[in-house]
Amino acid sequence: MPLFSYGPLATERDIRLLDLLPGRGSIRCNIRHVSLSANNNYEALSYCWGAPTKKTRIFVNDAKFYVTPNLHAALLRLRDAKDVRTLWIDAICINQNDTPEKNVQVPLMRDIYGSCRRVVIWLGEQDSRTKSAFQGLEFMASRFDVGKLEEFDYGDWKRVKRGEKPGGRFLRSRQILERPVAMGAFMSIFGRPWFRRVWIIQELLLGPDPLVVCGSFQTPWETFEKADMVSSVSLDLNQHVENLRKYRKVWRDPEYTVVDHMLWGWKNSTSDPRDKLYGFMGLTSDQGVKIPVPVDYASDVGHVFLRLTMQYLLHSGNLWILGCCRGIRATGPSWILNYEYDGSADPLPESTFGWYRAFNAGGGTLRQPVFFSGDSLLGLHGHIFDTVAGVSPKPDRSPNDGTEITVTKQLRFDYTRIVNFFRLYLAARRLCKIDDERLYNPTGEPIREAFFQVLVLSTIIERREIAVPDISLLRGIFEDFDRVVVRVAGKNTTAGPALFVTYLRTILNMSLDAAGAWVFDTLYWHTDATNRRKFAVTERGYIGLAPRQAEVGDRVMLLKGYRAPVLARMVGGRWKLVGDCYLRGVMEGEAYEEERNELIWFD
Repeated sequence: MPLFSYGPLATERDIRLLDLLPGRGSIRCNIRHVSLSANNNYEALSYCWGAPTKKTRIFVNDAKFYVTPNLHAALLRLRDAKDVRTLWIDAICINQNDTPEKNVQVPLMRDIYGSCRRVVIWLGEQDSRTKSAFQGLEFMASRFDVGKLEEFDYGDWKRVKRGEKPGGRFLRSRQILERPVAMGAFMSIFGRPWFRRVWIIQELLLGPDPLVVCGSFQTPWETFEKADMVSSVSLDLNQHVENLRKYRKVWRDPEYTVVDHMLWGWKNSTSDPRDKLYGFMGLTSDQGVKIPVPVDYASDVGHVFLRLTMQYLLHSGNLWILGCCRGIRATGPSWILNYEYDGSADPLPESTFGWYRAFNAGGGTLRQPVFFSGDSLLGLHGHIFDTVAGVSPKPDRSPNDGTEITVTKQLRFDYTRIVNFFRLYLAARRLCKIDDERLYNPTGEPIREAFFQVLVLSTIIERREIAVPDISLLRGIFEDFDRVVVRVAGKNTTAGPALFVTYLRTILNMSLDAAGAWVFDTLYWHTDATNRRKFAVTERGYIGLAPRQAEVGDRVMLLKGYRAPVLARMVGGRWKLVGDCYLRGVMEGEAYEEERNELIWFD
């Protein structure tokens, strides 16, 4: 029997549909060509391809066709005993070996998923915990449906269903045993690869009436969202359902460009980095007007993201994308969007300083960027303002490597972050000499106050509601913390185990709040901006936070129209962007001098 051979599609609005034939035994189906503008009745499959190394044979139009085991399992489960089921499945309905066809079909995703009867989400085959997980989700969703919106920990759903209160010895014993079982069942669902895939965001947002299928179990996607709203904690450590639920409410904002969408989903994974762009192009109806970048699988990854960054800079009227630049990397221009996001080292895009509208370090209106030398050089107007004179040690990489967060990995993540914070803090207080009774010249405030304000920067830039009565109480906790940490810190202020011991000794020597929690946690909760960054001081006496890659000698630049200062490094006679930074006393344009601006070229 021959291998299946694709026939060409007649027009750019034609697609293929797969008729999954009923029966038993080998999977058999037929492909037919239809116009996307016609009234077609089909379901679109959202799934994870799975490992491509091992393939399973099916039959398409009586010819052999090979699919991944995960897709084969989905076809077996979705096949009806009596009736034909019509599906659109990317791995079969698009000729994956025909690059020109992919370039035409991928931009149609908005219409393909938007026109289907229903999106079917295939999570994979069931396991021994799937039944319990679906029962828990459906019970929690039922509480939402009847208006019982009291929140409870999802690990306690069986206790709540029985109507039990935390009670006597017997009840407590049973409840304690039930919790890890219930939580493990939920983790078996939300730890599946589907939740980490780039393409599922667009498929879920565009498709109507999404249905979740896991082996023989199925439930509407709405069940997941309702259960998440009832649970007092996120259904999973990665907050997949919570994030998707919230984004489903806002993604239609007409101000959003494809860059906004792709940076929202930057942590999701894909085997082809170009899909970090192409996987979101269907979410903006006027994509070609806002950021004119075509789908082109024939272009290499670097060129795709160079053109995207270039078009964004030319059409958006702002420079904030530079906060997500590749920086000092082995290949490619430093100013293009970082398509190799490293969750173990890079801050999330929304955590970059150029993101925040309250900042205005670069003096307002952007002057049009210019490009040279085959568009690899970016010219921006600005001036050199200062030089980095000292930095804290480079933070350790966190275990956030893009794979699913487990309880063990979360503990390692928390350990690494605490160690990094104490390493930064002890180095920063030495760099700033905060024990000196002197003023911080850029703002005229005491140096300790300036240091404190940088430390709790996340409170300021994220406009958080402070979990204490006022900033003065938070300042008091800082002073208490500083006295204790200086007293208990050992001689080794760089090694991880020694710093963790310093952390333990610090919290044990600090007081508890009225609820019995460590007051250190109140301060620590407001130091997010230090995460994955270095503390920095400059030759002119400014202090602040800098990228993880920052080094002594890096130059501080103020670019016209960019909200934050940037660090740049001369490499081989050309400027390379390191990333944006925060310097206290610069962020509102106090140091910007228009008359000093010149055209600066970045490679």
